[in-house]
Amino acid sequence: GLYIDDLFVALIAFERLFPLAWLSWPARLGFWVCGACFTPRGVRWLSASCGAGLGALQPPQLMEPHKTRSVPEILAPAGSQEAFEAALASGADAVYLGLAEGFQARARAVAFELARLPDLVAQAHLAGAKLYLTLNTLVFESELPQLERVLRAAIVAGVDALIIQDPAVALLARALCPELPLHASTQMTISSVEGARFAQSLGIRRAVLPRELSVKEIARFTQGSPLES
Repeated sequence: GLYIDDLFVALIAFERLFPLAWLSWPARLGFWVCGACFTPRGVRWLSASCGAGLGALQPPQLMEPHKTRSVPEILAPAGSQEAFEAALASGADAVYLGLAEGFQARARAVAFELARLPDLVAQAHLAGAKLYLTLNTLVFESELPQLERVLRAAIVAGVDALIIQDPAVALLARALCPELPLHASTQMTISSVEGARFAQSLGIRRAVLPRELSVKEIARFTQGSPLES
């Protein structure tokens, strides 16, 4: 789907398909200025172009998808529907939540029903945010069939990542959907480069670091770790 901000991208695509060279320069300028006035992306482009002078005004380039983030991600917990909606309204980049079916560490939180997960994912994506599902408890062998059912439903729902603790969850998730990003929960206590390498061997891409680490320890971890953190 397209977000409102993507209207400006549509204008870029339109000119790529139907070049406006046959229009006069003032008409072309009006085309882009009108597009800029209606979208946030356009306003940013117009401001940058005007700062460089109107002589430098050129149609902007389409952004490359899935670029590596250069700033920290704002990740908000959603222990209830109200918290979920507040996180999206406040501009969170991503929200994480657990399920009433279990496998989540926040036992006292008002968890969400698995059947609602597709709607929650759609709501988050419509707001331009990602949705991460927490499956961050240790899993007993007798719970593996239920865990597999939850994982299959989460994959179908389109969650953007899993936040996990148990290596068994990582192995099962990778077997079901190798492309699904896995994040190590704080419960996994990944706090060293050696721990990060172990997590990487499980297919984990990101580690949520323990709050007990100092700023120096976090810096040392990020410099030597193969994981995003």
